[in-house]
Amino acid sequence: MSGWGVALVCVACGGGAADGNPDFGSVTPFGGGGSSSAPGGPGNPTGGSGTTGTGTAPPGVGSGGTGSNEQNQVGGGPIVGAAGGSSAAGSSGSNNTGNTAGTSAGVAGATGAAGSSNTAGAAGSQGNGPPVTTLPEPPGDAFFFDDFEAGAVGTQPAAWARWIDYTTTAGNAADRPQFALLDDQDPYDGNQAVHFHVTAPSQPAQLTIALPTGTNRLYVRAYVKSATQLGARQPDNPSNHETLIALRAGSGKNDFELRFGEAKGALGFNIVGDGRNDAVAPPQAQWGSGPAMSPNEWHCVEVDFLNDNPNSPQAHASVDGVLVRSVTSLADWHVGLSGAGVQWLNGMFGEVVLGWQSFSNPAANDVWMDDVVLSNSPIGCD
Repeated sequence: MSGWGVALVCVACGGGAADGNPDFGSVTPFGGGGSSSAPGGPGNPTGGSGTTGTGTAPPGVGSGGTGSNEQNQVGGGPIVGAAGGSSAAGSSGSNNTGNTAGTSAGVAGATGAAGSSNTAGAAGSQGNGPPVTTLPEPPGDAFFFDDFEAGAVGTQPAAWARWIDYTTTAGNAADRPQFALLDDQDPYDGNQAVHFHVTAPSQPAQLTIALPTGTNRLYVRAYVKSATQLGARQPDNPSNHETLIALRAGSGKNDFELRFGEAKGALGFNIVGDGRNDAVAPPQAQWGSGPAMSPNEWHCVEVDFLNDNPNSPQAHASVDGVLVRSVTSLADWHVGLSGAGVQWLNGMFGEVVLGWQSFSNPAANDVWMDDVVLSNSPIGCD
């Protein structure tokens, strides 16, 4: 399916506040706007208007049309405005006033000469509206694809909200203990990837994005590189769980989510929420087992969350095309689930979470992700 557009608003770039997730519709850029009278800065929707020029037209038959002005949406400087068209032997088309070219309608006649604007006023102030970011078309029938090529190095990817240090409003800059920012050090593909940096135990450096209403099957594909080996690590004290990719009930609801990453030293899942009992998969006999994701290498990670039959919820994870963990029954969890937890994926499909959070020792890590795809059907690594 292709249910989401690709024109996206940066709702949480840089160090400012994030108010929520994007709606994936087209929006008007520079929604804030300066107050000066001419030419605008990048966010000024009014700009300034030049004085009227005059247009002339060759002789002919009939009367000239009149060019109609349209308001300058970006601002900035003298711009030639086209005069109205004229029919043969008619009067000249009237000049357009302002910075944006006017339009004219002449019937079977030549176009009148252009009128030019005169001296512009002072520059308008920077507006506060967010810029527009365009993402690539999703592959196949996927509904979302981010290759992290849009946006400048050192900024937050525009399609995503942030969840850093347990808030949507924490600063997100390269000089902070935790961040989630674009960089160009070693992308999987293209020129950029997103870099998650964590120094403190349990502190998240994550990005989130809302899912379409009614989602009950979700496939996530991401290329992932971790500075720390994941899987096949002997559990130490403490050894709990780490998150790379998660499914969460909604914004800020990190106490109601299913997480894939590491679970007691093995690649696996952890789940929290009513009746879910902070369970991990695999069961205890497989803690610390392989396979492993080798450090400082790119791996194709695929995770699916399937709940179209709530009486049979399932989650699976593959690395480089090889299945590494499946949860298809209550016996796959290390402790029993009870009450609402028995249908353990119910209510989870609010948003997708990417990044790093560790409840183990050591907790610090650097993780990079690239070419993230979301779909309602399998994606694959190609």
